[in-house]
Amino acid sequence: MNLLVTCHPSSASLSGQIALIVKGSVVARGQTLVHDDLNALGFDPRISQQELATYHDRAALPDDLEGLARNLKSAERLIFVFPTWMYGLPALMKGYFDRVWRPHIAFELSDAGIRPLLTNVRHLCAIACHGQPKGEARESGDTTELFFASAIPSVLPNLVSNTRFDLYGLDQPNDLAIATELERIRDYFLNI
Repeated sequence: MNLLVTCHPSSASLSGQIALIVKGSVVARGQTLVHDDLNALGFDPRISQQELATYHDRAALPDDLEGLARNLKSAERLIFVFPTWMYGLPALMKGYFDRVWRPHIAFELSDAGIRPLLTNVRHLCAIACHGQPKGEARESGDTTELFFASAIPSVLPNLVSNTRFDLYGLDQPNDLAIATELERIRDYFLNI
């Protein structure tokens, strides 16, 4: 199963357009896709004091996380589409990792260290939308690059592919460059 996770508040945004391209391409190949639109779901990215007190308790998964955790544990391919805000993930997406990728879902903690649990995930794809041009974004620092290149793969022991697309300079968009990148994304998902 392909799991698409998005967080942009506007379905008319470029992130929303990309999500439609991904969905259409994956379904056209006859594959199953589940879309967890964190904004549409009303996802709360905050860990409450009560949740934190039981964060490591296997039986204490909050009700609002059950479907998200089930989808994550069932996915073979993870696809994240997000804007970069303040050089990083938007709060909804960061909260998704903080709350859903938790002990007993994504990993277990022991004296020996972290034991990854998402053994089903074999493919990861991150698609980031940047307001800044590439040079400025690199100079300012893009925390999502390291996050998806190193942190997330560290708990995906059977990962065989980690793909990333970056759309830069969207504060002053170049329609041709955007169309070219959208076509690359479409082609990728039609041929996976």
